[in-house]
Amino acid sequence: MAHRKIPYTKYASTYDQQIRLLISRGVVITDVEKAKEYLSDIGYYRLGFYIYPFEQTYPFLDHRRSHNVIPGTRIEDIVAFYYYDLDLRNLLNRYLSRIEVAIRTTIIYELSNKYSTNPYWYVDPAIVDNSFIKTFTTQFYGKIKLKDPIKRHHRKYLGNYAPAWKAMEYMTLGNLENLYDK
Repeated sequence: MAHRKIPYTKYASTYDQQIRLLISRGVVITDVEKAKEYLSDIGYYRLGFYIYPFEQTYPFLDHRRSHNVIPGTRIEDIVAFYYYDLDLRNLLNRYLSRIEVAIRTTIIYELSNKYSTNPYWYVDPAIVDNSFIKTFTTQFYGKIKLKDPIKRHHRKYLGNYAPAWKAMEYMTLGNLENLYDK
């Protein structure tokens, strides 16, 4: 059944209005100036995502949602949850980036040496499934060609592609996973 769309009726609000709304939903705010500082640093909309787990009707985000928080929920609790999430994401990204580089480097090294006479092995139908090649060429290599080192490569050398060790530096982790599967 198709969901009927309705007109959008919400408007921008001031920090004072946002604070009144939070208080009306049960958020404990003892220092209004500090609450304004939180809202000016984080933003009401972004902070709203971190209120969900404190809501009485969580995890329901549909018509059953009341927006009212569990009694005793302080704005500091919500902000602490936001910063916990931010710190955790930053920590994970630090290590995930290292893992991604290691995976990329291993794929480039191992497969480029396995097919050492073919620097374009990643688009060779004798090596890689044609479904990857077609998608990669039409959807992704166009963006890769916009990178300065790849532009310089194409200005200097003949051919439609840069060698694997150049092009694969600009492939997404998803592209690499798909390539590995194919």
